[in-house]
Amino acid sequence: MDARLFERLLHQQESATLDFKSQQYAFVNGTPEQKGELLKDILAFANAWRETDAHILIGVQEVSSGRAVVCGIPPAAHLHDHSVQQFVASKLNRVLSFSYSSFKAEGVDVGVIKIPVQDRPFYPNVDYGRLRKYAVYVRQGSSTAEASPDDIFRMGKSTHRPPSPALTLALADLKTRQQLGHKMVLEPLLIEIPSEESIPNYSGGKRYRSGALSYNVHLLANNIDYYRRVAIFLDQRHRQCPVGVAVSNSANAVAEAVVVTIKSAQPIILEPDLPHYPARQHPDFAPRLRRIASEPTVGCYASVYELRVPIGNIQPGITEFSSEPFYVTSTVAETVTMEVTISADNLSKPISLTIAVEFQPRTGTLSLQRLLEEADQTG
Repeated sequence: MDARLFERLLHQQESATLDFKSQQYAFVNGTPEQKGELLKDILAFANAWRETDAHILIGVQEVSSGRAVVCGIPPAAHLHDHSVQQFVASKLNRVLSFSYSSFKAEGVDVGVIKIPVQDRPFYPNVDYGRLRKYAVYVRQGSSTAEASPDDIFRMGKSTHRPPSPALTLALADLKTRQQLGHKMVLEPLLIEIPSEESIPNYSGGKRYRSGALSYNVHLLANNIDYYRRVAIFLDQRHRQCPVGVAVSNSANAVAEAVVVTIKSAQPIILEPDLPHYPARQHPDFAPRLRRIASEPTVGCYASVYELRVPIGNIQPGITEFSSEPFYVTSTVAETVTMEVTISADNLSKPISLTIAVEFQPRTGTLSLQRLLEEADQTG
């Protein structure tokens, strides 16, 4: 387990490859029923229809439609891998490959059970706790059930794998829902604004009366730089061009927890990071909204911008669009390429491709009169 994979798992929901446990299993000094819960979970994941490793994170609490909470477990509560291995091996029809390890996250301890993909089926060779001899338990979504005879038969065919999604990506105009392929043309508008010295101070305001007293708000809290800030806002805002993505699934299988990752040397920003329209009065600021797990996020690592766009599940034959655009710009005519990765819980490996954005900047002039009219009408 590494920090990057752990963080990615925290943003996923429980599934055929992931389970969260807020507390440690009652294994040491546990009853057969309590120990059987650990055995049942390991069996269920080992028998699940999946193409990637399964993980049980202990000391993590699931949050519906959000990032899971790392609550941690006491260091002394960790299970001993060899003890669990011996216990599981003594109860099954054959050797099951898995591991237990400890992991430090957010200053606390977390237990990690990892179950790789392997030949199936696995089942208890004895009755134990609530587990029945010869019953095949399998993880289905976020729950566990007994496998049907047909499922058991298919498990025995080592070459069988459940159908995988077939995903393709296109750049998109989110307003029109138009898909634009792997290349799109953007036209940033570069505005020549009036010089700072030519723009007057803002002196507007409203007069208020309270009893026998009256006062002008602008004498107390006027933003004298309002017009100048509007000019800067218009210049910066018109430079930024919105870009969306669309992901299509042409297979007969659902694509689970699809995420699009875009890496670019060109700066990428999101809607909350765009310049906000200035206020006529102080304080001149906009509250920064908290991002949630289902929304895009962007970071910069070693001068490379990395955008992460959660798409969610994509049903067969359906195209899903990103929930909001990202923004890019350039002051010169150029074509910028970006590396894209599409991942999903039930893809055997991520899909990699390259997209291109061709910038064709336009120029314009904002007169002082038009600036003042815009500011007076909008602010």
